[in-house]
Amino acid sequence: MRGRVFLLACAALILFSGCREDRALPLEVPVSPPLSEELRWAVVRDAYARLWDAPPPRGSVVGILRRGDMVEIVEEEGAWCRVVRGTEEGWVGEGHLLRYRIRLQAETASRRLIERF
Repeated sequence: MRGRVFLLACAALILFSGCREDRALPLEVPVSPPLSEELRWAVVRDAYARLWDAPPPRGSVVGILRRGDMVEIVEEEGAWCRVVRGTEEGWVGEGHLLRYRIRLQAETASRRLIERF
């Protein structure tokens, strides 16, 4: 048993004796962006919400969002959010939205709202 331990110790010394600090390769770790604290995903909570081409009073209605529709918030102006849903884009009142940090949370909320009503 002592012979095996001695052999392992010798093998370790031989293997690691060739390692020097000047031979160490630099390790490059990719920098990932920090987790965002902003609430950029949302689900429409009301039966219907008007989608505007610009916040009122200067805008006009260009579409309708329905309860459970999931949108991505790309800009905010006062109580209005510019949102994107597929190919649709426009402004909706913040009061019509339930906001989430993570897309998966918004998807889950969307399914639950649709199933509930």
